[in-house]
Amino acid sequence: MRYTKFLTVLFAEPFPSPEDYLTEDEDGFRLAAVAALAKAILKIHNGDGPTDNGSLAEARRTISAAIHNDEQILRARIAALEAEITSLKVGMEDRKLIEQAKGVIMQTGVGEREAYRRLQTMASKNNMKLAVLARKVLELTDLFEQA
Repeated sequence: MRYTKFLTVLFAEPFPSPEDYLTEDEDGFRLAAVAALAKAILKIHNGDGPTDNGSLAEARRTISAAIHNDEQILRARIAALEAEITSLKVGMEDRKLIEQAKGVIMQTGVGEREAYRRLQTMASKNNMKLAVLARKVLELTDLFEQA
């Protein structure tokens, strides 16, 4: 499928415009920049393409700009994914703390739902995040176990 699109762009007339360099398919693959380069090479090889240095330099700048734009887009996507991974790791760590604190409260003889409800109520009354309260519960438990 991707190669069919590539060939369609490659042999389409007229020559792709600068806006075409920014077009991407559903996979994020930029066909027009590659096709434009291939077309330029074919036209130069056949003798009917740009032959002066100015036209070649302009073609190089256009292709270079498309590649640079792709790099920026990829960097932005990578940064967003790294931020999401960090957020998910923090969320998993918070969830683990909450489950451990719930276990400590359940040792007093209450059920799992009641232990969670108590954590929620205490966090709300003290204007704290649930994970922060869970960490404090675990720290206090450690202090008592050390004594």
